[in-house]
Amino acid sequence: MTGMAICRMAVMQRITGRIGKNGKLKESAVSYAERVDKPILILHGMDDYRTPIEGAHQFYVAIKDLHPDLPVKMVAYPHTGHEQPTDPRLLKHYYHEMILWFEKYL
Repeated sequence: MTGMAICRMAVMQRITGRIGKNGKLKESAVSYAERVDKPILILHGMDDYRTPIEGAHQFYVAIKDLHPDLPVKMVAYPHTGHEQPTDPRLLKHYYHEMILWFEKYL
């Protein structure tokens, strides 16, 4: 398991408290949107076949609908799968978004 995968799993476990024995969410993250009470940044690849972008978008919309005052942002990266972008320009943007978010909300 990569460092990013461990980080994502830890974040989802903290948000939902629902990680199965195999290290995967027991249900879709959308089903936990009402429990979210922390700012959420969603960085997602548009070509992610493991976790399709539709699920991330549904999670984003659910949080916006349920918690209109909670900061939530979604950024979709073209030509990117389940991992971080490989295009240097997109990778720079990816980390820039993350750093700005951390500076504001951590």
